[in-house]
Amino acid sequence: MSRRRADQPGAVRQAAWSTPRPTRAERRLRKIRRRAVQRSAAQRARESAGASGPRRPRWPIVVGIGLIVSILVATWSDLTLLVSPYRSVVDTLRQHVVYVQPGAGHVDTAAIRRAIGVRPIAVEVLEPGSAQAKDPGKACAAAVDRIDGLMVAVFVGGEFEYGCESDDLPLTVDWFGWDFVQWSVVSTATGYLTGDVAAQVNQVVLRYDANIADGSLLDHRRRFSVPTYRYLVAGGLVVLVVAGVFGVRAGLGRTVRVAARALVRRARRRARYAELDGELAEVALIMVELSPEAAGVAADRLGRLSADYLTALADSQHADRHTDLDELADRIGRLRERARALDAA
Repeated sequence: MSRRRADQPGAVRQAAWSTPRPTRAERRLRKIRRRAVQRSAAQRARESAGASGPRRPRWPIVVGIGLIVSILVATWSDLTLLVSPYRSVVDTLRQHVVYVQPGAGHVDTAAIRRAIGVRPIAVEVLEPGSAQAKDPGKACAAAVDRIDGLMVAVFVGGEFEYGCESDDLPLTVDWFGWDFVQWSVVSTATGYLTGDVAAQVNQVVLRYDANIADGSLLDHRRRFSVPTYRYLVAGGLVVLVVAGVFGVRAGLGRTVRVAARALVRRARRRARYAELDGELAEVALIMVELSPEAAGVAADRLGRLSADYLTALADSQHADRHTDLDELADRIGRLRERARALDAA
């Protein structure tokens, strides 16, 4: 039986057929793997770009908000008075010694003014059944919380109902004991004078003078003033703070823009790193799928491809801001083309 020489064409074809060709399913599986690698690289690039996006400094805003909050806290009582149901009470007592709510009945306000004089005493006369009269404590506190060094007596329906004083009243004794005794004595002294508010106010004045005489309270004279300046100061401070915040932001604008551009460049480089890593991963996947039994020219090409791949991988891992990413991308692109050519051979 004759044998065919190895150098004849038929022998060449027989040697080529001895290496099994990948099936259509295997090629399809390879394409699916490559697409998965590409999608993973793109996803990493998007996440890297999003995580390191430019951010503006927030501390000027925080400082501005802190200053505004401090101003609001300091002037809160005056600002809330603008929408308070006790606004008319406080506005009146800031300039007068007596407030008479419409519908409270006849009150001898002239006699009350003469009795009080310039003492730090104020009187509220409220209409029975009104919203303010339902809680005389709040009506009293609304005045002493906003007017310094003041004693307030609240009358409802011609009868003494409540008394209170400002926190800065110049007492020389314990506040709790003095407050209890003070208004208990006033309540007892006015109990038989119901209906005559002026006479009851005289008892409050006598009790004040007794406190001055025994030294439990320091004497001081009341000065009436319109608190318009408080609103102007509060509004002016708010305007200045807001203007200061915008001024600081404008002054830092250039720095912010420079920092933002640097962050954008860094984000782009990180995204580029992710893309290059994905392309290297694709090359590695193709090389893994190549037949390790290749011989001759194919083996030589695979060996050189592996060496160049390792060099590109090392350059990618040690890349910094001075690395030419375009040159590295070109090398990786050529590696990918060489790997695809070997895979298709």
